Amino acid sequence: MFDTGANPGDPDLASANFGPGPLCSTTASVFYDPPGGTVTPGEWFALPSECGPYATQGPAGTATDAMVAQTKAFDSTVSSTTGDVWQLAVDPSAPNSPITIQPGHSAEVNVTFTPSAGAGSVDEGNLYVDVVTDDIPPYHQFSSSEVAAIPYSYRVGKAAKGAKSKS
Repeated sequence: MFDTGANPGDPDLASANFGPGPLCSTTASVFYDPPGGTVTPGEWFALPSECGPYATQGPAGTATDAMVAQTKAFDSTVSSTTGDVWQLAVDPSAPNSPITIQPGHSAEVNVTFTPSAGAGSVDEGNLYVDVVTDDIPPYHQFSSSEVAAIPYSYRVGKAAKGAKSKS
């Protein structure tokens, strides 16, 4: 069987019963479709576990884990001075410089839009504001949550005279 969950502990998911006894099988799987469609943010784990109780030590074996998640796409035409903490999940070398904003204060984050569409077309989307929490006890865990979505929309202008444009 497999014990699967988010590092903070919730939800704690056990593999489905495909074998002769409760939770025991040679092919275990877990499916999780959370209410509202949002899973617990941060790192997740999947640990193989023998089915017990045991009269003697269990036999040696191997286990293979695979996980699939459907996420929002990253917009490669938008960048910011702070980077995107979520992009680290798919690219550990992605820029990441979160800023700390004390209560009652504000900060400015520069965002660059590099349109790939032709002049006159409209691009729109959302800029997401995330809160990052690290060094969470007891295991120094890391997590992040989207706390705001700021909509944007712009029309692509003509290239400046003498500037090169992609076709």
